[in-house]
Amino acid sequence: YDDQVALIRMMLRVEGLEIKTVDGFQGREKEVVIVSFVRSNKFGDIGFLGDLRRLNVSITRAKRKLILIGDSQTLGSESCYRRLIALAKSRGGYKKVHDIDFPHHYLY
Repeated sequence: YDDQVALIRMMLRVEGLEIKTVDGFQGREKEVVIVSFVRSNKFGDIGFLGDLRRLNVSITRAKRKLILIGDSQTLGSESCYRRLIALAKSRGGYKKVHDIDFPHHYLY
């Protein structure tokens, strides 16, 4: 997971942007939090993401906006994530990656 953090840091060079694992934000809040769930596989194996305490830390750090990025098929194998995905869909917050217009000037 540290390798993914390093890659995201390299790709998104925005001043003041903090990129850390969930453990790096425990006890802290930020205006905007983006969570990458990293797991994607055809077996629905979510590994350590099944630890609901870690999920709680990751989704309760945002003051204004929370953006969750993940493979909904993999995550949807777990009931808690299924409910989270359903909530995002019901509020119009669920987007497929191909439908998002990324600001390419931030990407290297």
